[in-house]
Amino acid sequence: MRLLVGILTALALAGAAWPGGKEAFIDYYATASSLISSLNNAAADVERLNLQSGDFSDDVAGDIKSRLVKAREGFNSILTYDDHTNELNEGYVLYIDKMLLALMVAKEYREKGEPEKRDRLVKITAEAGGLRTELNDKVQRDKKKWGLD
Repeated sequence: MRLLVGILTALALAGAAWPGGKEAFIDYYATASSLISSLNNAAADVERLNLQSGDFSDDVAGDIKSRLVKAREGFNSILTYDDHTNELNEGYVLYIDKMLLALMVAKEYREKGEPEKRDRLVKITAEAGGLRTELNDKVQRDKKKWGLD
């Protein structure tokens, strides 16, 4: 019985050492806000690129790709302290992966013009756009909830 009480006490103290809720989000947002901003800028550049038209240069696509890769590395380096901030962080990484895939598919579509490539591109960009909107909305709600707005 003593052992069980000792273990439960140790677990409770260990849990108290990890920030959760407000502290975890503030920590996360302090680190991720500049990454989120640069990611949203890259997303706007991708939208202006109009991937479905195929009317974009490899240089511009390469620049956006390198910015996305840098943002991905940044998100991967963030330590998260609770499930919510971890979910946000993993969501942004997934969004970046989808956009990198969209850039590759757009290039293939531009080169080969296959209708199935276009359909795949439309699906990927729609999923990615919805995911980014959802993540940004969650961050805005959390900022408001925790008084950061």
